Amino acid sequence: MQKRKSPYGYKNSVHYLRYYVLPYFLNIAQNNNINNWHLSYRKFKIWLEDDAKLIRNPKKNISYSSKNHAVKSLNTFMRHLKAEGIVNELHICVAFDESKLNEKSIDDVISEDESWIVYKKLRELKYDNEAEYFLMLYWTGMRFNEGLGISLADIYKGEISRDSLKNLLRRNLIFHKDDKNIPSEYFHRYFGFFTLSSQPDNGGSKSIVRDKCDQVLRKPLKMKKAINERNTRIIPVVCEELWKILCRRAKAQYKLWKNNHYLSRNQSDYLLFDGIVQTTSMFRLKEAFEKSNLKYRSWHCCRHSRGTFLHGKTGDKELSMQWLGHASEKVHNKYIHTYEGLMREIQAKEMDWSDED
Repeated sequence: MQKRKSPYGYKNSVHYLRYYVLPYFLNIAQNNNINNWHLSYRKFKIWLEDDAKLIRNPKKNISYSSKNHAVKSLNTFMRHLKAEGIVNELHICVAFDESKLNEKSIDDVISEDESWIVYKKLRELKYDNEAEYFLMLYWTGMRFNEGLGISLADIYKGEISRDSLKNLLRRNLIFHKDDKNIPSEYFHRYFGFFTLSSQPDNGGSKSIVRDKCDQVLRKPLKMKKAINERNTRIIPVVCEELWKILCRRAKAQYKLWKNNHYLSRNQSDYLLFDGIVQTTSMFRLKEAFEKSNLKYRSWHCCRHSRGTFLHGKTGDKELSMQWLGHASEKVHNKYIHTYEGLMREIQAKEMDWSDED
């Protein structure tokens, strides 16, 4: 039932059920009567808070979001058992406070100056793949896994044709570089754009997975149930240096495509950033921050930074939500508060009280 309802999300449910829910109730709580499991919900949440560990790193506690994934998996399991008549009553375990999920602060924002410092340091360290990937995530606000799936089929040179987005961009003084009506004062020019309709389905792996025909396994974007035009996100490229990098990579992939490098003839299987591995890239990014004498910020902080500056500079929630792919205003509002706090911090540093009586 869960697989039919959520063909991609059910794998997460199975993971948390297998490694956290069942081990707790059957082994730790030693409760074999499933009708009484709800009596241990409070202790289950305490265990998740204090003792639950990562499967791949048993010395490290699971993240706040993983705790809620475990609770969600438990509730999904109990709903299924109730529908099958296995449990007498449905008791829902209350989730943890969502306001703390993926909570980021001012300290997690990467300034534009810092982004160039980190980019150049990655270059110095000969981590060219990570350097260019960092620049892409920073300027586009893509999630890490979304960026991995960007292919030859997703990059376009011309002006955005979706009128709703094009009008939003113009309203916020963002124009295509060849637009003849660019005003003297504008916020950004964009050089091309991405269409983002799916992300790699790596099945728990930290790198890209291909089938026997060399096709990249894919799944819908986060919070989407299907891969289609309706769920496609369009992201302008407003950094000229990044656009040059993307054009070079697209040309290289086009050459591979013309030479039948893979069995697949679909351009969506020719990835612009093939070779990026999540675990390796995390260590390399951390090294670049440390050797630049900067506080380490994760890959996801690139997205957090883009959301913060995008809303802060335009004040347009509709544009920001379309750009980043947010369906919920509640999730998006965190960028407003972060930007306001960031501006207050900058103002405080610039204040000069020396001439005051």
